[in-house]
Amino acid sequence: MALPFALYCWRFAGLGFSRQQNEWAQFGAYLNGVVAPLLSILNLFPVAQISLNIQRATKLREEKIQQAKVLFDLNLQWNSKFYEDRTKAHRLLKQYPTLTLEQFSDQHPDKSAPLWIVIGFFQNIEFAISKGNIIEERDAIDLFGQIFTWWDTVAVKRDYPEAWDSHKRIESLRDRVKQLAQPQDLKTWMAKADRDLNSYMQSAMSSGTTEDGTKSGEVFYLACRAGTPSANGEQVLVPVVLARPPQSA
Repeated sequence: MALPFALYCWRFAGLGFSRQQNEWAQFGAYLNGVVAPLLSILNLFPVAQISLNIQRATKLREEKIQQAKVLFDLNLQWNSKFYEDRTKAHRLLKQYPTLTLEQFSDQHPDKSAPLWIVIGFFQNIEFAISKGNIIEERDAIDLFGQIFTWWDTVAVKRDYPEAWDSHKRIESLRDRVKQLAQPQDLKTWMAKADRDLNSYMQSAMSSGTTEDGTKSGEVFYLACRAGTPSANGEQVLVPVVLARPPQSA
């Protein structure tokens, strides 16, 4: 505003302060014609910034709502659409607890479909997270972290074959859980999964329903791997069947 005023004074400095009303009216018209457009232009910047901020906030809110909807739908699928398949997969894990996912696929390809459906569900979660705006990473881990940890331990045995195309997604989801879950929560989740796997193995061995058709009463060499310590600090040992004992002559 000072610039138009200074220019006017510089151009008409010899006139001094006029006592004529019409000259003051002309001066006012001059300022209005010059300053008003400048003020209008300057006002556009904060208005545009406010409008942009509102648009960003609206877009962010809509993304959050959509992400929550996708998570809700995934949770609904897990508890309804996939319920039958994961129930079948759970039974297979209890029946063949010592087999890794790779071993199960090789030895029982006709039975493995429910397991692959469950694993595919977790691959879809990782895919949605990796895209950045489909679901929010931390919300997904809060909702599915414990579930994934259990299946990763009991079904995958935390040993997903690197040769498989889906290896990177399972490994990536496992890393996300480790990074974002609370350490004590993760420890508790892993301990529970190890205890369940240990229970399934012991039950299968005692009932004779082992994966290679061995009858009750036959003896196996067992090895124990150290599992995750339980919540009370006790070490969980997970038995792993290595081989049949050599037959006596």
